[in-house]
Amino acid sequence: MDSWNTVTEDATVKVVKTKRVAGLRQLDAASPMSFTALKSTCASILSGSVTGWWTARTSVMNMRGVQYCLNLNAVCNGTSECPEGDDEGYRCDDDDCQYANGGCSHNCTQTSHGAWCSCPAGLQIFPDNPKLCNDINECEEDLVCSQSCLNTQGSYYCGCAENYFFSESAGTCKVNRGINSVVYVAAGNSITYFNMSDSSKKTLDWGNEAHINALDGNSRAEKLYFTDLKYKRIMTSDLDGTNEKVLFSGGLGVMEDLAVDWVADLLYWTDSGFDTITVGTTDGLHRSVLFSANVTKPRSIAIDNSPTVRTMWWSDWGKNPRIERANMDGTNRTAIVSDDLYWPNAVAVDVYKQKIYFMDAKLDFIDLCNYDGSARRRLVINHDSVDHPWHMDIFEGNLWWVDSRRAIIEVCDKLTCHYVTHIAAIRSGPLSNIAIVSQAKQPLYDNPCKYSPCDHICIPNTRSHTCRCSTGYSLRGTRCVRDAEDFLMVSTGSMIVGQPLETNDQHFDSMVPFKINRTLYTMFDYDSRDSYVYWISEHYTRRAHVDGTGAEDFLPHLTFGPEAFAIDWLARNIYMADWSVRDCCLL
Repeated sequence: MDSWNTVTEDATVKVVKTKRVAGLRQLDAASPMSFTALKSTCASILSGSVTGWWTARTSVMNMRGVQYCLNLNAVCNGTSECPEGDDEGYRCDDDDCQYANGGCSHNCTQTSHGAWCSCPAGLQIFPDNPKLCNDINECEEDLVCSQSCLNTQGSYYCGCAENYFFSESAGTCKVNRGINSVVYVAAGNSITYFNMSDSSKKTLDWGNEAHINALDGNSRAEKLYFTDLKYKRIMTSDLDGTNEKVLFSGGLGVMEDLAVDWVADLLYWTDSGFDTITVGTTDGLHRSVLFSANVTKPRSIAIDNSPTVRTMWWSDWGKNPRIERANMDGTNRTAIVSDDLYWPNAVAVDVYKQKIYFMDAKLDFIDLCNYDGSARRRLVINHDSVDHPWHMDIFEGNLWWVDSRRAIIEVCDKLTCHYVTHIAAIRSGPLSNIAIVSQAKQPLYDNPCKYSPCDHICIPNTRSHTCRCSTGYSLRGTRCVRDAEDFLMVSTGSMIVGQPLETNDQHFDSMVPFKINRTLYTMFDYDSRDSYVYWISEHYTRRAHVDGTGAEDFLPHLTFGPEAFAIDWLARNIYMADWSVRDCCLL
């Protein structure tokens, strides 16, 4: 069994400690409550699941909708605490519990109404019989156990997955000692990272040469991946920032977020510039657009690549704000949350509890729900602690997030978020992303793509794998071949896009869109032999393959501004014309 999903008795999960449900708040004797409040606050008292408490059933409740929860020590003590004296009376002198324990299966207490049955902690009164106790399944509660939970008669056990141990002082699962865990924060032109083991802090600074917006890491490969909005590129480096190189540099707009699949060596990213969700290989050789239809402003993305799940979730804060999910190969897309949202800009996955956390930067709240969107509940809405949340991650028993308005890192318990702790302030730039990189978060699952025959991209699914091709290619079995279909290249003023003339394939992408300067006249052409797109804007000439790879400056700075441009793909010539001097040139 998968130790990260299920509590079992085998060696994959340690049953470490019995924990009890937190008790109800102590109520003073004769503390009046509305019946609605009574149901929510004293539900366990009424059901008899908490010992030592008694509820008066009087005409007061029937006439005014009011009821009282009273400590059992104050019942039949000779002093009346209830308004009509219901806690005292002649029945107090009886001993109904002497005969067959008052009919109670467990605890019996003499009260002014006769025998009062209650249950030990972990049990509750049976719904159909007020004298019988049955077990409470604490594992159905959202508020117990940070990872896995095993219900037992009258109690439950909390279990921790591989690479974790149960900390009695913290009351949650903590990463084993010796496993390095690092917090990375994107802050404008820099990345700051904190080592949790030795509390050291370092900053990688690019000065004016980058604008870091999104990041994630692969602890197994010891690689960091991040996006640069200034030069429109996705980059990688070692975890300490060394050995930096560019993975993708063409056909990128505003890369809002990215997530790494450390099993299949894949990157998933959202692009609000082109309104796409894309998957690419971590070597930078191939990429494919998963979604472009009905995507209006994609923001955050997160994945669960465990073998039985292999699902991704993302937020879209465009025309119809929502949280969506799909299989990691792009199939079975569906919206799981679409109500009470405005700017859903952060999504995080709790793989152990199988919960989705999401934040709204306009309404300033943090919510969570099941993987399918059910059982949604509000974790926190507090303008003092949730001012403008921008991105988040989950580690051990905590939820971490960055607040872009106050430039701080904040942490709270992922189950309750009762207390929010300010971890650090980073003033080097706007905080846009946080990622905690640790081998404990990235288990070694089996990789069905390890021996895959896929030409370009292999994506694991819950059965085996799916093959996909780079943009401009079509899948033929497991092989990828260049598309022979005609397509139309169009300049929209801000980009060059490829529109297929005829196709029934909803995943068909003629070419990766290319950003251009919307204020300048741009000419372009296509070399079908090498699948290069050439374009000239102002005094520079660039080219790139239709899948966005191989982007480069093709010609040196031009001394004139050409107004006509054409490629001779047969003779391998380039023609330019400058009408201001009535001249043409051949390259």
